Amino acid sequence: MHKKILAAGSALLLLAGLMALGAGQASAGNDGQVCAGFDSGKIDVSGSHLALEVAAPAGQLIDGYCIKAGSVQQGLGPKWVDVNPPVASLTISYPTATKNISHYALSYTPSTASSTPPTTDACPDMPGPQSAGTVCVTMPPETDACPAMLGNQSAGTVCETVPPVGECSDTQMRDDAGHCVSLPPTLAVAGLVTTTDPTCAAPAQLVLGSGAFASWNEVVYSGDGNLHYSVTAAAHDGRLFSTGQATMTLTGDLAPALSASDPACVELSTHPLVTPTVTFENLGCSANGTYTLASAEGLDEGILWTVDGKAVTSGKHLVRSAGIVTVTAAPNAPTYGFSFDTQTTWALNFTDAQDCGDLTTLALPGDDSLASTGANANVINLSLLLAGGLLLLGGGLLLLRRALVITEKRFRLDKR
Repeated sequence: MHKKILAAGSALLLLAGLMALGAGQASAGNDGQVCAGFDSGKIDVSGSHLALEVAAPAGQLIDGYCIKAGSVQQGLGPKWVDVNPPVASLTISYPTATKNISHYALSYTPSTASSTPPTTDACPDMPGPQSAGTVCVTMPPETDACPAMLGNQSAGTVCETVPPVGECSDTQMRDDAGHCVSLPPTLAVAGLVTTTDPTCAAPAQLVLGSGAFASWNEVVYSGDGNLHYSVTAAAHDGRLFSTGQATMTLTGDLAPALSASDPACVELSTHPLVTPTVTFENLGCSANGTYTLASAEGLDEGILWTVDGKAVTSGKHLVRSAGIVTVTAAPNAPTYGFSFDTQTTWALNFTDAQDCGDLTTLALPGDDSLASTGANANVINLSLLLAGGLLLLGGGLLLLRRALVITEKRFRLDKR
């Protein structure tokens, strides 16, 4: 029994020695199963993570950490990791770990980085920060009170009036603000070259403006209708143009004269306006209908007439039966024209005569046809005349017979 107790005691001492040895190999601050709190305190990790991103508080750096991912029996107990040099943040993981992190603790050291003192802007009105000793420059105002003057003018500035075009002398030129300024002693300026508008009788004309210390040579015309021009300006007194040359040649083409058909070349005096007029008489009991086409101005040749789609002339036209006659008028262009509000179409409605009584069954002299019977009036009139003549002839023969009878009776009495 005594030997058993002694053996058990020896085993306990051996275990205590092994634990002490393990604790000596582990970093101070863990008890072999759990990381000590260090500066951050023990931080448990929820979820499945083989690695984590951690950061130190402001003004601190991480110089080491303790991490645990399993049990001591598995060889995955708390492990200490030095971080050299210290950092503000990093990704931590268990060395050779295949299990998720269970908890960790961080060790901090104060940051030795010095903060940069703020820069003092010696000239706050100038763009960007200016260091001490800078000569401050006053910046122009954002709003220009006088945009026609050079530079930006502050509020309250008396603005100068820009001289109008033409007030600059021959020895002056205009600056970007429009002011007349003296020409530099080496500069010559050619006059402006412009062209007039073409007319019905002539093409556009070239106009050479006067320059300063320069003159134009003779213009040379060429091409079809001499519409292409070329002219050279020459500087005086050894001066040069802004191009650096002593001469400057300009070329171009002039617009041709307007064509005769151009509206600007059409004279209204040769194109009088005419007004079409249409009058008509309806069908009568004994007469045909009529319509008359004419010009109110008496210029019948100035109107082209169309009746029911067929061209007709001005004048009076007969209508023998009822119906609608469509009349259209057009100006005989280009010599004549209509005003914009002229009527150009008419629909003439011819109807049969009404309330003609018995006359509608008789043929009257002067009518070409009978409206009711359709018989020729001349034939009927001749028949009536022949019938009347026969009646008169019969009456004459009857009277002649009676006269002969009376004469015969008288002759017999005388003979007795």
